[in-house]
Amino acid sequence: IKLWLGRFFILFWGALLLAAFGFLRRGVPDELEYPVAAYVAVIGVMVYRAAARYEPSCGAESYLSAVIGAVFFAASDFLLAYDRFIHRVDAARYLVLFLYYIGQIGIANSTIFPDYKPPSTPAKRAEVPATTAKAKAASSTASAKSGKKGARKRR
Repeated sequence: IKLWLGRFFILFWGALLLAAFGFLRRGVPDELEYPVAAYVAVIGVMVYRAAARYEPSCGAESYLSAVIGAVFFAASDFLLAYDRFIHRVDAARYLVLFLYYIGQIGIANSTIFPDYKPPSTPAKRAEVPATTAKAKAASSTASAKSGKKGARKRR
């Protein structure tokens, strides 16, 4: 069922983006048509990735914050484009900033994982250095023997 919902969301979101671009396209100058289409696609991918990033270990609060933030961010950009290309809105300046900052707060808040529990991994045993008396004696005997061999070779 999760795969079905994901495919439905992609189709729904794609249709919504095409409708938004089609609506904005009538006021966009010809030389800006491709850049605006690219920007709509990038914003669409951002919202899709926010919706597709659900990870149970990060918690639902983080997930919802990212999705809501991305949607508010996209809404601020749509309102900005509507104001610039279709019809002037009196309070657009304030509404765009309001939606933009709410979106940024949501996206930033999604990086805080209050319920995050890292996956458990088996603990590795640390190597204990050989510092016993036998190890010290063995190393000093080995160095003494190598010293004698070196002295014989030099003569």
